[in-house]
Amino acid sequence: MMYILQIPSYTVTLWRIMSREFTIKLPGALVKVLKELGIDIEAKIIELLMNEINIERSRKAKLYAELAKYFLSGGKRLIDKDPAQASEKIYKVTEEAIKALTMSLGIENVLSKVEERGRWTTSDLERAVEALSGKLGK
Repeated sequence: MMYILQIPSYTVTLWRIMSREFTIKLPGALVKVLKELGIDIEAKIIELLMNEINIERSRKAKLYAELAKYFLSGGKRLIDKDPAQASEKIYKVTEEAIKALTMSLGIENVLSKVEERGRWTTSDLERAVEALSGKLGK
């Protein structure tokens, strides 16, 4: 699970995402803007791919759970090297875990909005946490 950003050649390597290795070449101007904005390229690509796949909820819930583990291991690795980036990865762990639980437990009032919109929002995550808390206990 390695993330390499080589500015001179503008190559982004996403290592072991879903047990596969991918290398994507991006225009230098785009990479520069994304870095300036603090956008995690790896997380953004994963988010876009997850929003595009149309599979049954149980399978997607398992993928979200795997993503939570993936981001957790990335966050742990970055704690001493780049604490800010590590905290972003840990935040992604929380997001992906909420999505996995919401799908696994069938929280319909949240899932119907997400499916209608085609993506998760912060408000969806907040509503999901409230519903999960009510369902599972505080």
